[in-house]
Amino acid sequence: MQSKKLVKIILVLGFIINLIILAQLSISSANLSECKHIAPNVTVYPPSQLGQPGEILSYSVNLTNKNSSPCQTANFYITDVNPGTTWVSTIPTQPFSLCNGCNVIFEYELQSPSNVQPGNYPSYIIAYESSQQSNAGVGTATYLV
Repeated sequence: MQSKKLVKIILVLGFIINLIILAQLSISSANLSECKHIAPNVTVYPPSQLGQPGEILSYSVNLTNKNSSPCQTANFYITDVNPGTTWVSTIPTQPFSLCNGCNVIFEYELQSPSNVQPGNYPSYIIAYESSQQSNAGVGTATYLV
């Protein structure tokens, strides 16, 4: 009689363990299909250039959407932080619509003031998703005088 009870207990425990494993697998597969917003990659080429005071330097910027594959196409906006208020830059005014893993290359122009002193002046190019502003990618264009 006790052996029948033991067999029933083992079968019930086996059934419960299988349910737990199936639940864990369902949770794991659900997490795989979640959209994960990842900061975009911003690469500047060349990363630094030598220029004369007042000269306009051009940089190529490669922007790549790094979001996970379940995410929808995202709109990325571009802004920058210049070395000073008298520096002038040209950045895209319209967002770039990029699918996951897709990239775009755009031109970034930076002009130093005519009275700038010799030195290294970094300008930061920032790309962010409209819905994920805290998840920004940053590239650096350095102007050497």
